[in-house]
Amino acid sequence: PRLARLLGLSEEEADEKIEVFFDRFPDLKKWTIEVVEQASEYPYYSYTAFGTRRSTKNILSIDREIRSHTERIAKNHPIQGGAGELVFWYGSNQIDLCLEHDIDATFVNNTYDSVTFEVLDEHIDKLLQIIEYTILQTKPPVSPLDKVQYGYDLDVSKYWYGKPDPYLAIDPKFNDEKGRNLRWDLILTKEE
Repeated sequence: PRLARLLGLSEEEADEKIEVFFDRFPDLKKWTIEVVEQASEYPYYSYTAFGTRRSTKNILSIDREIRSHTERIAKNHPIQGGAGELVFWYGSNQIDLCLEHDIDATFVNNTYDSVTFEVLDEHIDKLLQIIEYTILQTKPPVSPLDKVQYGYDLDVSKYWYGKPDPYLAIDPKFNDEKGRNLRWDLILTKEE
């Protein structure tokens, strides 16, 4: 029902799309079934490749909605949580290399799919080289993440999503031009 609502489809159409997707990726379907089965057993956790766990005790609920939500958590946590940890691992290595090479950069934020650095203009090119090196030449210390070649996109900007305005960032009615809410804790201001 949730996918149908998100895509504006009937439940039958959404189910067909899911089946087509899993027909194309049968190992992924098998994996999701195994992850939910593991999360349904004591001690009731879902794990990332790095070993971070998230409780899935509600998977035992007799309430279908709660159980379904917990099954989604069991499937999403290894992927999104693991992706966030992977990005953090790469970002941490990049900062270590910045320190080794006297590059004045700060690891400001990471999400499951991005890292934000603040760097002096004169160190941007060196930071970009470090980012490229770590992603193309180093492998994460956990399986199966160590078997994948990762790609990346870089964006250099003077500001994050335009000039930061802390008052707009904490206004719940404000959206940036991309339709996303800016979180107040991602806006940094420097004292003059």
